[in-house]
Amino acid sequence: MALVKSTILLCLVSASHSLLPRVATTGRFQSQACSAASTPVELEDASSNKSILPPGRPTNRFVRWLFDDTIALLSPKDMKLLNRKEKFGPIFKTNFLLRPTVFLTDVDYIETFSKYERKNKHSFEAFFPPHHHKLFGENSLLVLSGEKHTRLRGLIMASLTPIMTKSYEPLIMESVQSFLKVLRTDTKDSYAELVPRIRSLFTGIMLQVILGTRDVSADLVNDISIWALGLVAPPLTALPFTTAGKAMKARARIVEQLKKLMDDRSILDESGLLARLLDASDEDNGRLSKGEIIDNLFALVFAGSDTTAAAATSICLTLSKNPGLRKTMSENPDNIEPFVTQVLEAFPSAPFQMRETTREIRVGDYCIPSNWLVAFGFAAALSDNVPPTPERLKPSDDKAPNSVAFGRGPRRCPGRFLACSELEVMTQALLDVELELEPNQNLEQQYTPGFFPVDGLKAKVV
Repeated sequence: MALVKSTILLCLVSASHSLLPRVATTGRFQSQACSAASTPVELEDASSNKSILPPGRPTNRFVRWLFDDTIALLSPKDMKLLNRKEKFGPIFKTNFLLRPTVFLTDVDYIETFSKYERKNKHSFEAFFPPHHHKLFGENSLLVLSGEKHTRLRGLIMASLTPIMTKSYEPLIMESVQSFLKVLRTDTKDSYAELVPRIRSLFTGIMLQVILGTRDVSADLVNDISIWALGLVAPPLTALPFTTAGKAMKARARIVEQLKKLMDDRSILDESGLLARLLDASDEDNGRLSKGEIIDNLFALVFAGSDTTAAAATSICLTLSKNPGLRKTMSENPDNIEPFVTQVLEAFPSAPFQMRETTREIRVGDYCIPSNWLVAFGFAAALSDNVPPTPERLKPSDDKAPNSVAFGRGPRRCPGRFLACSELEVMTQALLDVELELEPNQNLEQQYTPGFFPVDGLKAKVV
């Protein structure tokens, strides 16, 4: 019932946001116009020269259908979207947040769509619910589009290169080893739930990377936790007593602390990501403003506490269920990198990414009208992938994190090199540790929004 109430609120707020005046964008993909007006006409003959919509659920009938797939997408245990893929194929239409939406649930479709997006950036905009704009900030790469997104992404990526992220590995290893030492003590006589511990670990690691110090205040960590809860709460940011309202207050406190650090460089560790972002410049000597830095640090912290933590949880689960993997990687550490890649593709941490079309485009024979949503359905696209086994681990000459789980196109995760460093260090540390899972627990994984086991992965060090 709580999910239904949250979904209805989110739908109403997002629908009202989508009705705001928009700047018209013209243009055609492949110089072909879609035969779709404000109420699209669905044609029957896919082989004709006419434009047709992808198959799927009706996009303009009955409120039940309007809400149904929104609930399915947000419900952690609902498999309706995978059923849609089986019924309609790898591309299908549905409704999400009272908006007509096309889902891409095949890696090839996602790759093709992403290549087009790279060449035609003005054909799409980012799509997030309005309260996410407030919680992440209007300068966040997550919500920006166009030239500003490109400029900020270039400056941020310059501080998250493979060489720079490698410099954080000693700090990451120290944090992980401390985590495992405490876990060994705490699970001497009983099992412990790993998910909240892993989330706390990676939130702490991300803050240490940002600040360049191991001395992170407990108040800051607590405020990050309060802020993150607002992202999955009903979008009532204007009401201070709600979870979203409390999240906005926590955000204000975090911003105040970050501004103090940026205003006094003498108390800021120059090895941290925050200092590097302050010093970042492009070839035109353009720099990031303090507001731009702060808004994008929120996205990085969320990635640490949710998507990276979810991947680390999947690593713990995989190693616990297949001890032979530890032996294989201990004998050949070069197998750690393909192991992490295979875990990411078997258990994608983020279920989907959303875009909004600003012009009519084509995907194969299909037309997607302007102002529709397009969802890159990573979870559904990778649903047939299986967890790694010792036999499947083979070192690769390509050391770049190319997994589709990091997204594709101009919105590919800018922190993917850091995330891979964190996960590879975590895996390396776990090679010396044997985790025993508590019997009879529910190991089914669900999106909340990261991909975590239902019972929190109860285990102990043996």
